[in-house]
Amino acid sequence: MTSVPDPELATLNEAIRLRGLFIHRYSGIEFSVSELIMRAREHVTYRAIGDLPKSWKSKRNRLKELVEVDGPIKAYGPELRAKFNDFDTFETKRHFLVHGMMAIPRDTTDRTTLAFAMYDHRPISGSDRRKSEVHAGTLEMNLETLDEFVASLQPISTDFTALVARICRGLLFPGTE
Repeated sequence: MTSVPDPELATLNEAIRLRGLFIHRYSGIEFSVSELIMRAREHVTYRAIGDLPKSWKSKRNRLKELVEVDGPIKAYGPELRAKFNDFDTFETKRHFLVHGMMAIPRDTTDRTTLAFAMYDHRPISGSDRRKSEVHAGTLEMNLETLDEFVASLQPISTDFTALVARICRGLLFPGTE
């Protein structure tokens, strides 16, 4: 069994904590998107939208569709669209933090550098969108950058979940405030 030097162990422990905090904050966003879709289905205007999509991308697209329908959610369109832009800035790193393998690279001198590696499928350019190829991806950041990245998600998560709660209480289900 190989032992990990104490400074590296401290880096890994902090990285695991930050990764968990990121996932916790992003799960609030993902749950709120699903919650709004499910609640909207109960409103007469949105009953025909169909069931909750499975993938995150499909859920985001469904929410974008809801904003365009003439109904109570449309009034919140500008706020929701601004949040979509916020989500987009996190997407690549989110994918690595949630799905990637994390380690301190052996060849780095800065022992607070983290590398995330993963395999995923990417659409083949110019082909049928159902066709894809396996892609190996990596992302590197140091512990300080990870900390700043995770901290930057907190207001977005808090603001979005509060917005969804306001929409559900005020427009879709009046009287439940």
